[in-house]
Amino acid sequence: MLKKYLVNMFNVIGIGIDVPTIDKMLLSGRYGNPKSDAFTLISEFSSSTVNFGGIPKIVSVLEAIKNAINNDGTIKEIKVNDITVDPTQVWNNIGYVKELANYYAFTHATDNSLSSHGPDGNSYYMVSQNNFAKDRLNEIVSDPTVF
Repeated sequence: MLKKYLVNMFNVIGIGIDVPTIDKMLLSGRYGNPKSDAFTLISEFSSSTVNFGGIPKIVSVLEAIKNAINNDGTIKEIKVNDITVDPTQVWNNIGYVKELANYYAFTHATDNSLSSHGPDGNSYYMVSQNNFAKDRLNEIVSDPTVF
């Protein structure tokens, strides 16, 4: 139940994640002993400032976004960690969000390619150099029906 709440919270603010990804993160050992009780692990996962800031870091970024909205609805500069960021790139340099994205990609990696499917159904690559071409070549070589 609490994991679903966390997933909904992240999804509402534009961070695609799901329960299997949270499960994989909790079992990684980065948030305490994986054999600990679920409440302890989720508490560490959501509130630890050691692993890239946790939810408190997300809240501080949301506060920066809120402060950037003028009374007339326009947006002024958004500053995160004293760096001005583009509104479309606000989550890109937040370590906690990168950690979530990496675990999502790891959890949802496809078996026969270097890509994983994102929450939106599109393919994303964990390593970017020529992976699309490598995936297509691997398909041609391994599946005679492709060509």
